[in-house]
Amino acid sequence: MGDTKNLYGATFANLEYSLKYKFLIFNEMGNIKADDKINMQQFLLATGAFANTYAKKSKATEDTLEEYDISKTSLCILYNPPSYYYEKGQGFFDTLFTQAVHSRFIPFYLEGRLNQKFDAEFDVKKVVDENLQTYKDCISTLLYYRDNPIKNQFDIPDDIEFGEKTRRYERTFLKLCDYISEYAINTKDPKETYYRLVYALYESYKKYGKVLSTAIMAYDKD
Repeated sequence: MGDTKNLYGATFANLEYSLKYKFLIFNEMGNIKADDKINMQQFLLATGAFANTYAKKSKATEDTLEEYDISKTSLCILYNPPSYYYEKGQGFFDTLFTQAVHSRFIPFYLEGRLNQKFDAEFDVKKVVDENLQTYKDCISTLLYYRDNPIKNQFDIPDDIEFGEKTRRYERTFLKLCDYISEYAINTKDPKETYYRLVYALYESYKKYGKVLSTAIMAYDKD
């Protein structure tokens, strides 16, 4: 789509320059300078609170604005399991920022591996040519959903719960469930598919809390 920015070890200046993109991905945030950390925290507090606009700290330039509409901006933060950083004595998202920031971004613990080898023998052009219509279909679908909000066709199970301190998590979770619903209604057994995937997402959320607690206890014990 041309509107995604993948930021590795982002500085705050790089972040503000990237606000013109609609989907921002933060890959690893461990080595952040003190000044960048303070500014990024303010940015995360604003975006995580579902703010509609964000005012840059710096003045507008030829390629940037002073204020951005972030009502349609999505933010994803990716990093390794907490134990990885504790073992190396490095900071990561949960230790770098305040609880106010953490409470705005629902965590998920995702497991899996790529089974495709993207080496020198991987023929990019051949893959593109073979899947061009799929790419076009994906782009058309994404553009359609940007202009046509969807509504969940199923109920949320009663045993999927969020407390007062995780209310913002719930809002994000329910939005993801809307899209799970849209996917499920096009399968052979929509109801079974929907609830299976919703529970899998919820378990992924709960597992991150367990993994984080285990890493903290192991580190404190040492």
